[in-house]
Amino acid sequence: MLREIKFFNCRWCKGTTVVGDGPKDKPDWTRIKCSNCGTISYKKLPSQTDLELIYASAWMESGVKGAFAVGTTDSNISSSLLDAVGWNKSDGLSLDYGAGLGLLSSQIVARGGRVLALEPHGQEGLCRDASTVTWVKSVDEIPLGTKFDWVFLIEVIEHMLDPVSELKKIRNLMHSGGKLFITTPNAGGWRAKKDGFNWREAQNPTHIFLFTELSLVQCLFEAGFEKSLRINKSVDYGKKGIFRLALSMSQKLGIDGGLRFTATK
Repeated sequence: MLREIKFFNCRWCKGTTVVGDGPKDKPDWTRIKCSNCGTISYKKLPSQTDLELIYASAWMESGVKGAFAVGTTDSNISSSLLDAVGWNKSDGLSLDYGAGLGLLSSQIVARGGRVLALEPHGQEGLCRDASTVTWVKSVDEIPLGTKFDWVFLIEVIEHMLDPVSELKKIRNLMHSGGKLFITTPNAGGWRAKKDGFNWREAQNPTHIFLFTELSLVQCLFEAGFEKSLRINKSVDYGKKGIFRLALSMSQKLGIDGGLRFTATK
């Protein structure tokens, strides 16, 4: 439900915002949506402690809430994303930041690449695949002096309380000319515009900032990435028949449910 417009400035474009209901699981976490750029966020950011409790529960109940806990990026989607962004095994060392179950990392290894997977929330044995992928739980565990040619943030940035600060840390881990690849829900997509605060992605309480193209470019710029590019190539998300065709067309038009961006250091 929408309420009156308040003068809460948008974090990214400084526009005024419309206030609305929070997620059904956290109704007191009031949402706001920028009247200018369309970005959805919170009137007041939740604490890291509150978020950790949600993540812990989601991972513990992964058999029931697996999609919520570790995302829905399976092996086929991972492979399609690598194709869309033009990654190849000669591109050097990759970092899979927020790796979930490690399915993207496994695809990189299967294609002959080298990768380090970072996942702070997963339980041992649940998301680890030690036979093919090297895992760490935080940036602090990355060996000193390690630099990456590719960094992947697949459905991760929307969970960050301070994405600019995190992106700056990530940028410092990259070689000059290295590439960052981000996928995140698109608050400027047709479904988000239709459903508003009832949009599925806005109903996930751990989604802090739901970006539009304008706000994501601004976020990347503030973090030091002056060269960013939206990827509108078709990505296979497992749809069939006419639904597959409709998704492909919406991706090319930039109105689908996801943003896919590369940024160069």
